[in-house]
Amino acid sequence: MDVHEAAQKILKAVHSDINGRLYWTSFIEEQTGGRNDSASAELRGTFNKALIVLIDEGLCRKVANNIIELAQKGIDANGDYTKYFKKKKTTIILDKLRRIAPIASFIIVLISFIINFIIKKNNEKHAAQKAKVGQVKDVKDPGKK
Repeated sequence: MDVHEAAQKILKAVHSDINGRLYWTSFIEEQTGGRNDSASAELRGTFNKALIVLIDEGLCRKVANNIIELAQKGIDANGDYTKYFKKKKTTIILDKLRRIAPIASFIIVLISFIINFIIKKNNEKHAAQKAKVGQVKDVKDPGKK
């Protein structure tokens, strides 16, 4: 079990309680019951990490006597950590793109300006060459028009 799955279980258990509270020691006893010592220690560690993640994210808060309470963000997430986590990742990606967008648009404008300048210069050069070719033809064949 990874930390995100454990966080999902904890948040769902806290959200499903009518008071929005969870007695941490009894919850851990339920989750680790019937397992050997090493598996239960590993599971306890995973759940403790998940609890720290939930508290850091503001989804839960720890109050006195090992009671875990649902916080406002946890209420807004409706007890679904995976949905909250996906939404947070999307928000982070969009924020990074928002910061990069002005730089990318500047580069695009600069490249288009350079290309436009080169095309304009080439057109003027070709127009001048066509005029010279026309004058040379007029000089060689003055009777033809």
